[in-house]
Amino acid sequence: MGGGLKVHLAPVETQARAISEELEVPVVRLDPDIVAEPVKVRLDITIRRREEAFDLDGEMTLSGSLLCSRCLAPVPWQAREVLRLTLAAEQAGVLEDDMELAEQDLEVRYLTDDELDLDELAAEQILLALPMRVACRDECAGICPTCGGNRNVEDACRCEPEGDPRWEALRGFQSAGS
Repeated sequence: MGGGLKVHLAPVETQARAISEELEVPVVRLDPDIVAEPVKVRLDITIRRREEAFDLDGEMTLSGSLLCSRCLAPVPWQAREVLRLTLAAEQAGVLEDDMELAEQDLEVRYLTDDELDLDELAAEQILLALPMRVACRDECAGICPTCGGNRNVEDACRCEPEGDPRWEALRGFQSAGS
């Protein structure tokens, strides 16, 4: 991926660089099964040179809408993430397919050149910040599996509720005992 807002790291060799940017990451770069609309991002970061790498510290403020995992209604979402990454030059053989990653390796971002793509960084960090499940409200009834109607909307689903098949074996006992 590329083509986004890029920061050249060469000037950081001698002096730390503070960056404040506002971006908008499109749904197609994220997870369309969870994200309802482009996510607005406010990046406030500082990049410093450290030996053979760069340290990136700061925060990212996110806002947008996610999809309810039960009824697919949009749900407002905001998050604030602290960023602490090491930016290192990609070395031959460092990223092998079968290589096991240690936890500290997750905080290292390998670069192929002396540029950091802020759009790519933001998209990656948003994916890490997304919640596993989102509900529009605790009592969300979800979508009807038969007709596809939103059970939270009156008259959207007129299907008869199905009985729980786990209780079918006991249905005969009720008749015999009455």
